Amino acid sequence: MKAKRILQLSVALTLGLVIVSFTSAFGCLMDDNDDGARCISFVRAKSDPIVIATGENPGLAMTPTGEWQYIASQSRVWYKISDGGLQLTVWIDANGLNGLAMEIYAPDQTDWSKPIGRGSFNKFEPHDLFWTGRSRAIGSWYAMVRNDNPIAIPYNLNYSRSKHSVADRCSACHGSDIEWDRCVSAPGSNFCDQLRDEFMNGK
Repeated sequence: MKAKRILQLSVALTLGLVIVSFTSAFGCLMDDNDDGARCISFVRAKSDPIVIATGENPGLAMTPTGEWQYIASQSRVWYKISDGGLQLTVWIDANGLNGLAMEIYAPDQTDWSKPIGRGSFNKFEPHDLFWTGRSRAIGSWYAMVRNDNPIAIPYNLNYSRSKHSVADRCSACHGSDIEWDRCVSAPGSNFCDQLRDEFMNGK
């Protein structure tokens, strides 16, 4: 009985040491009074979560948040933006990476086969892709971001709404030399003609 009792105590003591060692290795917290000699801690590397953009069709279009996220390779993401009856400006920052495209669809657009506008480089703006415009049909615009790269790309899509004169709205896209033949209205829309009339009449 005595030998059995000693054996039980030995097993209990060994198990206790294992538990204490495990706790010290994985649950130890260093403090100002601890020299660390009795503490072994494993620190897990911290990393920001990778957010993958969804919104794979207009029905699931997302609202831009202005946050950085990833777009998967060979995919597209749709956004829905209300203009509030003001000039709409949409841009993408992608740290200079190529292979991204942005297409814009107006509230009064009925033909979805062709966008009313496309994001492009603008020397007057510090963004990778930039577009600005407005429509007399107040409502929701759609922006489609496409990644033609074989890898996921980080990007940031954002927008602003503002009230500008016609000259300011035109110069944002065309610079100081406004070329009206570069303004192409969406099918069934006379947006460019109306904009030209406003400009010529000095409104």
